[in-house]
Amino acid sequence: MSVNQVKPEFSIITPVFNRAGEVIESVKSSLRFLEESGKPGEVIVVDDASNDGSFEAVSAVFEEQIGNRLVRVIRLPFNRGPTGAKQVGAEHAAGEWLIFMDSDDAFVADAAYTACAALASTPRECPVVFFRCINKADGTLIGPAQEAPLWLDLQTYLLQQTPGECLPVVRRDCLLVIPYEEDLRGFEGLTYAFLIQRFGPACVFPIILRSYCTDESGDRLSTRLAIRQRGCLIAKGYFRMVLQFGFALRGRLLPSVMRFFYHGFNCLIYSTSRRLTRHL
Repeated sequence: MSVNQVKPEFSIITPVFNRAGEVIESVKSSLRFLEESGKPGEVIVVDDASNDGSFEAVSAVFEEQIGNRLVRVIRLPFNRGPTGAKQVGAEHAAGEWLIFMDSDDAFVADAAYTACAALASTPRECPVVFFRCINKADGTLIGPAQEAPLWLDLQTYLLQQTPGECLPVVRRDCLLVIPYEEDLRGFEGLTYAFLIQRFGPACVFPIILRSYCTDESGDRLSTRLAIRQRGCLIAKGYFRMVLQFGFALRGRLLPSVMRFFYHGFNCLIYSTSRRLTRHL
């Protein structure tokens, strides 16, 4: 693609922290998505204060694309966590839709045109759209299969959430009004609930768009170890959800309450085991 002379329709935002090798392939995948889509777009890489040369690697490999503004690289002076880095990307983006990719994930080939058509059909009052993901290791669908778009009003989202791991695509103007909560460092569900409450229902399309890494040996936030380590933050997020939306749930608080206690218990067990290990 050549120099962006028109306003991008899509901004693909990829936060990265110490993944100099993986992020290169992810950005290449994003550029292929834009080329397949035939739509004007941009890729924004937000380096979250990496110390492994991630910023330098992206800047070197994509020097030409950076020169024509197809790729932009933002370097944060201190680590702000995934949600903080995503919000910085949103504030610098120009696209109507913000597609949030992880730095070790990739777009599924030949899905761009269908995904773009789905976004074009989305009502203006829909603030966030989700696309389905497959496991990067074996290509299996993550979560239950669906045949038709699934609309999530506030109550449905709070009680059911999305069917497995999904790729979030958010309207930029909505996310600037209701930003990600940086202090939760990766707990994005609360922001999506606020967006649905403020603007209208979300939609989960059955289109498979992302190949998602589920490697338990990595540093992903979704690994079992990371979930235990982040138990207090996850519990904090669900606690805020219960406080904010208890009335909307009309008394059916059990799913969020159970998640709050589950992650709180995980946090207690992990922190206790760490203290015991240090004393042994």
